[in-house]
Amino acid sequence: MKGARVGARATTSGRAGAPTPKDNKGDKVTSTPKAEASSRERMARWLSFFAEYNFTVEYKPGKQNVLADALSRRPDYELAHLAYLESPLYELIREAYADDDDLAGLVEALSAPNKAVELTA
Repeated sequence: MKGARVGARATTSGRAGAPTPKDNKGDKVTSTPKAEASSRERMARWLSFFAEYNFTVEYKPGKQNVLADALSRRPDYELAHLAYLESPLYELIREAYADDDDLAGLVEALSAPNKAVELTA
């Protein structure tokens, strides 16, 4: 199954794991020989790792895969705290640019992108 990933809970106790295959057809990327070699090496490492475990892979399509859906909807990813600094520094810099004769034209051009402004050196 090209382009598919399998997530599994494997154990060494001899019990079967709980596999969760995921079809990642959207992950199509043009490949280079170096990337393909790296991919083959990575696959060999995974195969070597999984060879130590006794498990079976069972496909669960879409809505039947409730565990994966529940994990993707975890509520604890919401923002718990937001911190920011209030400082007059940006306003002071903005005022300094406006008062600077060399930068006044640049500030004007950036402030009104639809307006034609002639910049001279």
